Amino acid sequence: MMEDNRRKLKELRTLRGWEVAYKSAGLPNDNAKANTKQKRLSRLISRKTGGYKKLTSKQQNKIETVYNQPATQKAIGKERGKRVAKEVDKQRKQNRSRGTKVYGAKGTAPNKQKLAVVRRKNKALSDEEKKRIETTFEQATISKDFKGFRASYHSVLKSIDTSAMDTKTKAKFASKLKKSADAVIRDGGNPNEL
Repeated sequence: MMEDNRRKLKELRTLRGWEVAYKSAGLPNDNAKANTKQKRLSRLISRKTGGYKKLTSKQQNKIETVYNQPATQKAIGKERGKRVAKEVDKQRKQNRSRGTKVYGAKGTAPNKQKLAVVRRKNKALSDEEKKRIETTFEQATISKDFKGFRASYHSVLKSIDTSAMDTKTKAKFASKLKKSADAVIRDGGNPNEL
């Protein structure tokens, strides 16, 4: 439980700023400089920091309260959506790059039509698509609808074309896709309908 609260405190610091995390940790609000306050907070979050402090039960409860606030949950959902969109964009960029290496003018098997198909299937996410993904994850996090969260994650992963991936990457991606499909099945959904 304590490690979970440390993770939550770290997430609060990342998403809502160190001041909010400092206040939620119940650390003294004296006239210390910002640097000193940040060091105190760091001592609570990381075991590796010199002067490591344990969380008291009062601090743990306060962290839980701030972490479950709508503003924090909204920020967490938005950040998760950004991470998923970034993951999809990164994979599509790798697929385009691999397609160019294989089907490009100086590739191993030059073919303009196949190159065009790979580029079309793996084009970067538009701003609207990124916004839609972020909004979906944000709403799922706020409403605590984790079934919807996992279903939308699976549908985003399914949209990635695997034909341009090398064997190793394709195997890793297939494993990730299977895990997300299993999560949807555990939630009582059908991953093929998404």
